[in-house]
Amino acid sequence: MMLSNPPPDFWFWTKFFSKKEVLDLNKLINRHRSKIAVTEGQAKNSIKKTIVYHIAYNNISHKLTRLLDNVLQVNETNFGYTLYEIRNSCLNYNIYNKDGEYSFHCDGSNSYVFDIKLTLLINVSIKEYTGGEFILRTSNDPLTIKQFSNPGDVLLIKSNLLHKVSPIKKGTRESLTMFLTGPRFI
Repeated sequence: MMLSNPPPDFWFWTKFFSKKEVLDLNKLINRHRSKIAVTEGQAKNSIKKTIVYHIAYNNISHKLTRLLDNVLQVNETNFGYTLYEIRNSCLNYNIYNKDGEYSFHCDGSNSYVFDIKLTLLINVSIKEYTGGEFILRTSNDPLTIKQFSNPGDVLLIKSNLLHKVSPIKKGTRESLTMFLTGPRFI
């Protein structure tokens, strides 16, 4: 049996969270964040210029339940990955100021036990910004994901896809990233 359409490499929800929900989420993020890095320079052969904080999933899980229900359904019907239960994971809160960027890279793990299967991104920017487009490379041509440019937009991608954040021209872009893991790829 041949599929008429190939399975998707990404999934998105425009304005999944309302502006009020984004503001509430940001209050929790600011209350529970812990700085892990101000990154500028090379990161695994990529240029990364951002400020990164960790947020313990348990501190904001009640704000993400509806989203994760949607994500698990999309995974089941479109990606088919076996995913581990989300328990003690940390999310990355990324702040890209002017000239901040993250060149093409894939999300991965150094673990012998698990791999990152899916990357979940939430746009939690409150102020407007220019630049900072999310770009996928699914073939030879880069694909700008325009559905991830407003507060409350959510994007789910296969973690092994090359992706990047283009340089910020004006303002500040803020996003929350969660890595969904499962058994190692073989």
